[in-house]
Amino acid sequence: MTALDKLKELLTGRDTTAINTFVSENPSALEEVDENGISGLMYIGYHQLPDSLAFAIDIKKDFTLYEAAAMGLLHRVITKVNSRPVLLNQPAKDGFYALTLACFFGQKEVASYLIKKGAKINLPAANPTKVMPLHSAVAKNDIPLCDLLIKNGADVNAQQTQGVTPLMSAAHLGNLDLVKLLVENGADMELTTDDGKTAITYAEQDEHQEVLSYLQSNPTVKNKYSYTMFGDFSLDSVENLSLYLDIESEGKPLTLDLNFEEATVSPNQLTLVNKILNNLSTYKDRTHAFVLEDAAEEDSVTDEYLTFHQEKGEEGSLLSILEKSTSERKRKKKLRKLLHLNRIGFYPHDEERYAIFDYTLGEEHTNYLLVVVLNNIDKIQYITMES
Repeated sequence: MTALDKLKELLTGRDTTAINTFVSENPSALEEVDENGISGLMYIGYHQLPDSLAFAIDIKKDFTLYEAAAMGLLHRVITKVNSRPVLLNQPAKDGFYALTLACFFGQKEVASYLIKKGAKINLPAANPTKVMPLHSAVAKNDIPLCDLLIKNGADVNAQQTQGVTPLMSAAHLGNLDLVKLLVENGADMELTTDDGKTAITYAEQDEHQEVLSYLQSNPTVKNKYSYTMFGDFSLDSVENLSLYLDIESEGKPLTLDLNFEEATVSPNQLTLVNKILNNLSTYKDRTHAFVLEDAAEEDSVTDEYLTFHQEKGEEGSLLSILEKSTSERKRKKKLRKLLHLNRIGFYPHDEERYAIFDYTLGEEHTNYLLVVVLNNIDKIQYITMES
């Protein structure tokens, strides 16, 4: 029997004194990893024995990024990320990402840091669970952490193994406030598990009457839309025809701009707005990929945009960035890396230009934008250059 096997055996008995004594005499058990890629330290964490976990953390000399994220050791997380940024979006041996582990263990400070450094919010675990950070935060009943993830683009309708969504888990737990948060941010009550269960099914079978009553009342069809980002407004009378909001998405500033041509709007017109707001990371990846594909085509809009700015760089603020690049290809490559999304404009009354995604090299470098246009059926139409 290995030291890790013995530790697992002791953990099933939940005798803190016996566990601490064994760990003190066999610290290697904390470092050992089993066939599932889980270390002794993580097993103690998963068994939710805070005294033994604190004892083990004091003994352990080194931590992986994933262990540090789970344990809430922000200073160690910062060190690991700074030395190997690629780990942000690489799974541990057990298939879970650092952000997902931070969320499962309720480490909001660590989660916030990882998001700002570029951890992707909607990456499913590289194992059969398919768990994402929001699933983990919901499992912890952690509303502030769920709110943080949603504001940064977490997919509220993401399905983990067996088709379970965050809303189903919240209904199963009977957490009414968490259910409301998810529903108000676009959680779909009609989604089903592989065996046909809905969020209402879970609330009903677990006898969570308040949650059941709320879900059965179907508040999403009422004549008011509520967005965590834009607040509440009546569909019958939109008081402000333009709503602006500056947020951070995956560590970078992003302006959201919701515009109405008329003072009234239907729920159907706002469905795609809601979807984009709840899946910002996905739409950023999708539109950025479209920009890069266009850039690869000679004489395309993006190619012309890059050509214009690599020539302009000879005199403008881009000079210091481009001066060491001797060929046009290298100069364009540097400019492609600078391109980033800085604004999403929503126009619910416009079927052809429903949402526009503005990409820029930076306001300090240019007044020109690359604009990716999305129509009201969620299809990318084209890309254009605008000032």
